[in-house]
Amino acid sequence: MVARVSERDARMQARINQYLMEHGGEALALNQQLQFGAPSAALLERQARFNDGLVRSLDLPISGDDVQRMTGFEVLEVV
Repeated sequence: MVARVSERDARMQARINQYLMEHGGEALALNQQLQFGAPSAALLERQARFNDGLVRSLDLPISGDDVQRMTGFEVLEVV
């Protein structure tokens, strides 16, 4: 569906999906802990490492820490 609008975005979405399939357990665990508990420094570091792996897999010039400080619109500008 995305490819009808943008082939580039469709490729990016496929790469994101692949990463999430490989790391889905960690994504789910992070989401549950962040939704239902107070964030700790250790949890935020764990989230930054997860984000770091994602942006590296997408060859983006930002870090996981950058992602946590950016708005969704700012991240989209990088992509």
